Amino acid sequence: MRNINAVFARFLRHRYAVPVILLAAATTLFVNELTYRRTSQVLRGGIELTDARIQSARVLQLLTDAETGQRGFMLTGQKEFLWPYQAALEALPAIRSQLEHYFNATGSDAETHAQKADGVIESKLSELAKVLDLEDKGQHAAAIELIGSGEGRELMDELRDVISTELERASRAPAQARISIYDALQFNRVAAALLALAGTAGLLISCANCGVMTTNARRAKCLSKVWSVPVRGNCATLHVICRLCVRMSAATLPGRSMTNWVVCSPQPNWT
Repeated sequence: MRNINAVFARFLRHRYAVPVILLAAATTLFVNELTYRRTSQVLRGGIELTDARIQSARVLQLLTDAETGQRGFMLTGQKEFLWPYQAALEALPAIRSQLEHYFNATGSDAETHAQKADGVIESKLSELAKVLDLEDKGQHAAAIELIGSGEGRELMDELRDVISTELERASRAPAQARISIYDALQFNRVAAALLALAGTAGLLISCANCGVMTTNARRAKCLSKVWSVPVRGNCATLHVICRLCVRMSAATLPGRSMTNWVVCSPQPNWT
């Protein structure tokens, strides 16, 4: 124990003691900040990915509704059945813009997928409009032939493929980021544990170096040394804490002897 105490005392008197402690604390703070930023980034990415999935589903649903309105109009000839088609035309521009924004935010390759998806949506709307135009002109057979060609079905399948491919690619980035966050959190736990152990060890060693005062005379002698010795070097904090403890003890135990209560660190060798 004396060897350990001596090593710790020499470390406190060393000129690099405080810089080392500050560097360890700064490292822990840096890791905490880095982990926070990475976590926030992953959360934002997850939210954007969820929004992209929602908007993708809305695009597909609106196009399906437009097809439903088209079929209803062709079967009945009544334009009241076109309201799903008209509602889709009104809602799609804003949703297409949002979907393009989400795709572009995931990387350079996503811009190509966004343009392709937008082109497929435009082609699908054009196909629906062409069928309705033929039906409105009384060319029912030509409209049925265009539907039977399978062009609209192929466009919908292509759109689903483009959207699912891009969403799958975009979902890989948050997964990889989560792995790096877990690693950073593990490192942070280890660093915090080491700092806590180092602080506990320092406290225990300091307590082991302290002497319990058994007489009022020795107590007075100790107090006089504490107040008279100039505070220097890395031991300044220890003496300040000692003085505060003595004053707090005197305040909380009025009229009572300080025998066996006052703990004082031995004076460092300044020479």
